[in-house]
Amino acid sequence: MLELFFQTRAENPNVVWLSGADIEGIVLVKEGKHFYFLADRLTAGFLESRGLKVEELSLKRLERFVKREDVGLDIEHASTKAAEFVKKHAKHVVSISEVYAKRRAKKRREEVKRIQRAVRIAEEALIEAKGETEEDFAFSLLEGFAKRKARESFKPIVASKKNSRFPHSSPTSEEIDGLLLVDRGARFEHYCSDLTDVLFLKKNKHAEELYEKLQEAFYAIVDELPSLETGEDVHKHYLRVFKRLKLRPMPHLIGHGVGIEVHELPRLAPKSMDKIEGTTLAIEPAYYGRSFGLRFERNVYVGERRARIL
Repeated sequence: MLELFFQTRAENPNVVWLSGADIEGIVLVKEGKHFYFLADRLTAGFLESRGLKVEELSLKRLERFVKREDVGLDIEHASTKAAEFVKKHAKHVVSISEVYAKRRAKKRREEVKRIQRAVRIAEEALIEAKGETEEDFAFSLLEGFAKRKARESFKPIVASKKNSRFPHSSPTSEEIDGLLLVDRGARFEHYCSDLTDVLFLKKNKHAEELYEKLQEAFYAIVDELPSLETGEDVHKHYLRVFKRLKLRPMPHLIGHGVGIEVHELPRLAPKSMDKIEGTTLAIEPAYYGRSFGLRFERNVYVGERRARIL
């Protein structure tokens, strides 16, 4: 079956995973184990300089490619216009987005190494970061990433005082005071990390004790990961751990897969049958109260016999 992957205005994680190509305005064509690209003349020259096989892109050529019995289309990452074009000219179209999302979930050794490097960069950048306001601190983090030849995997969440109550707070011009929640991730050679720490700038016994409980919950969850099979199993185990530690269930899931995308499979959710062995997860136990929020998040590789914190 012919498989098509469009990469137009944004990176398609499946194209990056299959080929390493991150340039916009291309179509990856895959037939069996072989793949090549369709691209305009200028883009084709750039891809050829990287040793990739390219043919010039035109609507007529694309129409010729899709006139087959079956075409597998990465619909999730195709524009509406591209998807309609393929459906119009192909005899039969099937979505392959979920298939490749599941394939990408299980990590190869070199992928884990890149995620681990992205983790180190996020850790080192936090140690060096400074700033009087949330925005200044966030910019300082990004400078730390750039210095280490990495980009952010998402817009950093830097939240002080009551702003930390909101899981998706955005940095403001408010001065940093009390405690500071820092959720950030670096992207190194296409692979992401996702970590959260809380820095206590003033003594807060209640918050510090809760934060220690969240860390205890994290390690209790991680210790059991190799004995669990699916995302639903992880979700149920998190609820048991939180109940034992007398922590309130969270308004979000206990975590998610991380790789080329900062949020990818497996889903750690009720009814999720996604397998977790061989995947890399972000596990993020959290607490959100009236006056502050806390979250402790680390990235974990789930091996057959043990889980390894990266």
